[in-house]
Amino acid sequence: MPFITNHKNQSFLITLFLFIPIFYILIYSKNFINIQHKDLNKEDKINLAIKHFIQQTQTPINKQTPKNILEQKIPTPNKVINNPIKKPIPKANQPVKSKPLPKPQQTIPLSQPTVSNSTISSTTISNNDFLKEIKLAIDNTLVYPRQAQKMRMSGEVLVEFTWTNQQILKNLKVITPSKYKLLNESALQTIHLASKYFPKYDQTFNIRIPIIYKIN
Repeated sequence: MPFITNHKNQSFLITLFLFIPIFYILIYSKNFINIQHKDLNKEDKINLAIKHFIQQTQTPINKQTPKNILEQKIPTPNKVINNPIKKPIPKANQPVKSKPLPKPQQTIPLSQPTVSNSTISSTTISNNDFLKEIKLAIDNTLVYPRQAQKMRMSGEVLVEFTWTNQQILKNLKVITPSKYKLLNESALQTIHLASKYFPKYDQTFNIRIPIIYKIN
């Protein structure tokens, strides 16, 4: 062909064939950039819409400022009304009625009974029938524990008691104890048992009697 055979025309065609692919590449790349730009714009719009939705759903938290705290009223404590205490009016001194003094009780000291082979002996107590019966009651009810005898316990226990005219034993106690607790308890137990057999008397007496525990 005369057009193709021309040297200049050949150069033009070659150049045209070379630039056509480049031209398509440029057009395609421009479209691709536009598509990406549109996609990015869509993502940004979606993100903005989501953020806007989240902000609307969040409930606002009212923070109490120090100013609001100060504005709150502080409850005032109730005032306590102190009622005056009425002082009692002192009464006039009334005359004290004198009570008759009770008759002093007689204390009868008994002679010292001894324990010999678990018996009580006395010499002067038999001079009075009343005291003799008390001594006999103590003799018959004497408590001398076997344990104390086996351990060779001996000693003196001074006891005191009150025997009323109603045949009631009162105020039984140990005045002077021995060094053995067992003997002290035995002496009190002896008086308790013997009081069941004490004689009746028209007066009330305080009697103090020493009991000596001795094993021969």
